[in-house]
Amino acid sequence: MKKYFTTLLAVGLLSSLQVGCSDDSSSSDPAPQQNQSDNGTNLGENSNPDGESNNPNTPNQPTPTDPTQLLFSAIATGDLDAVKELMSSEQGLGLNALVDDDKTALMVAAEWGRLDIVNYLIEQGVDTKLTSKNGLTAAMIAKKNGFNEIYRVIEGLSYTLDELNAGLMQSVNDRKIKQIQYFVDLGAEIEHLDQRGLTPLFRAILTENLEIVQLMVNLGADPARVVAIQGREIDALGVAKNMIKNKKIADFLAAQLQG
Repeated sequence: MKKYFTTLLAVGLLSSLQVGCSDDSSSSDPAPQQNQSDNGTNLGENSNPDGESNNPNTPNQPTPTDPTQLLFSAIATGDLDAVKELMSSEQGLGLNALVDDDKTALMVAAEWGRLDIVNYLIEQGVDTKLTSKNGLTAAMIAKKNGFNEIYRVIEGLSYTLDELNAGLMQSVNDRKIKQIQYFVDLGAEIEHLDQRGLTPLFRAILTENLEIVQLMVNLGADPARVVAIQGREIDALGVAKNMIKNKKIADFLAAQLQG
């Protein structure tokens, strides 16, 4: 009998230990289960079936709220109306405020090639001479990015038309080809008459520099133009043949007149 009770006690203890182990196992956290879409693709708990995040703290495309960010975005996308609104609103930024690290609105517009925004900012009186931390003006930035029309618009503000024409004439006299192109690009008049009544082409002929004569014609100078020199009306070919007697220049001009 004593042996029988001893056996029952042992069986009871063993059962109690098995139940305890079972309870511990069932109370432990199960392995996390990933949601799956109908096609078996795993979706995170913060995702919806379209693959977009449901977590409000991680938006797919953050929307800028800072005025400088809004202005940068408006310029980059070419939204002139938004630029005008931001510039004219009570929270609007100053014309020369930095909107992209070290760049003003004009510099950003020049960088993105937004000619209409550049024109608007210039009309509002923006400072075109400010430089970025790299020492670049808006005109330089436009030139660097290949927006030559914007470059001409901004850089041309540095000169009056008389100054451009004078610069062109002086560059022809000095035989500086790059300077000639520079002033023409900025709006110097190719048929402008100087105090002696000469156009840049006639000046070039008198310097006897064929390369500059060719450049002036390529830039639009009229080889058939007639001017008065020493009280005598004469065309470009006549000057080359009869006054300076330069055959190469005369042959070039004759070919232009025939063509």
